[in-house]
Amino acid sequence: MSIEVRAPDRVRVASQHGLGDWHDGEWMVARGCTKVSPGCVNCTAAWSLIDTPVAKATDRGADWTGVVEPIERQITVTPTRWDRPLRLFVGASTDFWHEGLSDEFRARVWAQVHRYKQHTFAFLTKRSREMCNWFERVDPEVPDNVWLGVSVENDDYRWRLDDLLMIDARVRFAQCEPLLDRVHLEPYLKPYPNGQRGLDWVAAGPEWGVANARPCDVRWMRQLRDDCAKHGIPFFTKHLLDGREHRELPT
Repeated sequence: MSIEVRAPDRVRVASQHGLGDWHDGEWMVARGCTKVSPGCVNCTAAWSLIDTPVAKATDRGADWTGVVEPIERQITVTPTRWDRPLRLFVGASTDFWHEGLSDEFRARVWAQVHRYKQHTFAFLTKRSREMCNWFERVDPEVPDNVWLGVSVENDDYRWRLDDLLMIDARVRFAQCEPLLDRVHLEPYLKPYPNGQRGLDWVAAGPEWGVANARPCDVRWMRQLRDDCAKHGIPFFTKHLLDGREHRELPT
């Protein structure tokens, strides 16, 4: 069953099932996190890990315990089982640049990224400044098989894009999900006056998968879609928008 975004003024998810995601799978190299902004409030990863060392139930819903732990088998064993090129979302149950994860841990993950060049590894963070600092300190060269993205749930967090665009990655993207308010992305979609390119891809969608999902105004989604179309930037959403699929990916 697919989700249709049809309401004239508000977008609400009618089903727990979307149209499918942009990746072939998730590489769960670690688990655990802490909440840093409004987009974290209903974190589905925390819900899925309740009653483990990293997450707990509270009177406000699911929350992290503060424990962040690498999953050693995922780092060392799982990559050996990939038998075809994959597009992988790295760390869906953590933030790769969380302060609870060490540079030594990141180096071991990064070694696998370099080793398995046939795969595409997508990293998404809300800790964009920590990401910038890591690339400056450790590895300023981003492999071509890496996509880097930041979460931007409203205009208050567009500064994460400024951090992202300081890094020379082959694909740099914004994920506006959950989209909690209008996000003015157009300044980041067109080339800068110095010739530097802007974003290469935008993914967006309403909050979903939780009982108290916050509503999303369909006009916010339309603006992102239309601004991307204006500047030739691929736009992706898991949900039907105005009765249509939008599943464009960077090439």
